[in-house]
Amino acid sequence: MNQHPGFASFAMFNDAAGGFRYAWIDPYTGEVNGDTPVLTPGRFIGFYIPHSICRSLAAVL
Repeated sequence: MNQHPGFASFAMFNDAAGGFRYAWIDPYTGEVNGDTPVLTPGRFIGFYIPHSICRSLAAVL
């Protein structure tokens, strides 16, 4: 039944400290496999770098 073992669904939730986190869920069983903060270094770089490059290019042009 588990045709794609690397797949996961995610849901955002509030943790006990009031912050936001992602829960990673097995789409076949509904089991929560773990959680991560919403803003990870990879997400920060992926969001910030392209936007800052575009702004820098626009300022030069």
